[in-house]
Amino acid sequence: MPMRRRTASRLTRPSSAERWGRLRLRSGARGAEQVRGSGGASSIARAHGGSSTGRATVIVLTALGILASPLVAGVRHLTVGRSVHGRAIRAEVIGPDSAPRKILVVGCIHGNECAGMAIVAALAQQPVPKGVQLWLVPEMNPDGTAAETRQNAHGVDLNRNFPFRWRPIVNATYNAGPRPLSEPETRAAVRLISSIHPAVTIWYHQHEDLVDMAGGDRGVARRYAHLARLRATCLPFLPGTATGWSNHAFPGTTSFVVELPAGRVTRRALAMHLAALAGVEQGQRVGSRTGCGP
Repeated sequence: MPMRRRTASRLTRPSSAERWGRLRLRSGARGAEQVRGSGGASSIARAHGGSSTGRATVIVLTALGILASPLVAGVRHLTVGRSVHGRAIRAEVIGPDSAPRKILVVGCIHGNECAGMAIVAALAQQPVPKGVQLWLVPEMNPDGTAAETRQNAHGVDLNRNFPFRWRPIVNATYNAGPRPLSEPETRAAVRLISSIHPAVTIWYHQHEDLVDMAGGDRGVARRYAHLARLRATCLPFLPGTATGWSNHAFPGTTSFVVELPAGRVTRRALAMHLAALAGVEQGQRVGSRTGCGP
């Protein structure tokens, strides 16, 4: 996808946390909490009243190295990993752990394709249906976002570093890394998905203006495309992608890519994406499970 020129000095560019806070304020409701991830797993246990479910959650998150911050108005903030430079990879969790349907939404994995962060910020302000738990990760590549580069700080394209059918790619743009899961950001994504087993995972990219029905139940991605007024298609297979690994590792789940157009998300487009996400929450789908037709 096209590379964008940097337009601001690294000395003056706001931090990832500041950008996320501003997006939260723009989308308008709960404010721009600073996500610290310092409350520890004990906060989850307290939130569950010391129940067996809460203790199990603590054990899982502690074993995976995922630390939780205190609950704020029923919302949990987690640090799910660290970047090469030690920046936190943060998640906002909305809805109970007992919810049978978990949905993971990632706003940005390529640091120069981050328009999806605005959609994630707006989604965080919407009511969540009963039976659904949302996991919202604004950016999986905070070093790349800070530098406005596709790659992470090691120069690796994280979306070629996942283990399914990984192969070495030394191209500077699509560098797959020295081995699968060589990058801390990729390992954080794999740990998170392996722990929560989301029914649906959505990855926002740019700038192709379509929905890539990458696998799983393609009817879910197709319905998203219809509601968001985007073209639904199946792009050619690429090695080492997040969606390829997830759909292979967890049969019965669906992971797909939403390729946003270049530039910022317009207000009209944002409303359509929120409607499409509501359809995902409700389990809507349309058409063939395996076919690539629109």
